[in-house]
Amino acid sequence: MFGIGTKTPKKKTNHQVLISRFTAKNAQFEIRHSYFEISGFNKRDFDLFHAKITVTLRKSILDPQGKAIEHGIHSMGYPAISRVRIGKYVEFDVETEDRNEAERMVREACEKLLSNPVMEDFAFTLEPVQQTAHV
Repeated sequence: MFGIGTKTPKKKTNHQVLISRFTAKNAQFEIRHSYFEISGFNKRDFDLFHAKITVTLRKSILDPQGKAIEHGIHSMGYPAISRVRIGKYVEFDVETEDRNEAERMVREACEKLLSNPVMEDFAFTLEPVQQTAHV
């Protein structure tokens, strides 16, 4: 389901592949979604959700990049700003049958691909997206 550095198949297959690319510092992630052509398949039977994911270092992990930014902010004359932490922010759409399945898919993507469970935590929100008909 998930792959890093995978490519779209060159020959025609019995399904369409939608590839979403996410770029984070020094890494590129690719998530594949397949929509199979099944007789009686109706795309309107699925709901569309927009996922917003934040990945941050755990509180117990030192954040030298955050410290450098905090020092820069202080040298700019803003000593009231403190405890700066750096993280990643990712957004993508999930098309599935229900909200529970969308949450499971996003959580699995976060645990297996988007975050390092040893040193990072993640949080996400799912918002339903109103689909508009294309004529």
